[in-house]
Amino acid sequence: MADKKITNLVSLNFKLFNRYGKVIPGMSWHKISYDDTHIGSYIS
Repeated sequence: MADKKITNLVSLNFKLFNRYGKVIPGMSWHKISYDDTHIGSYIS
């Protein structure tokens, strides 16, 4: 269980989704875990 992370969804700070160079209207996201190899988890 040491590899698990619990994220409180109520207190997340969502940001505009601009992952591909421009903002996508109506879409936001929060990176739960993400590293320099672009592997991770997010919620949108």
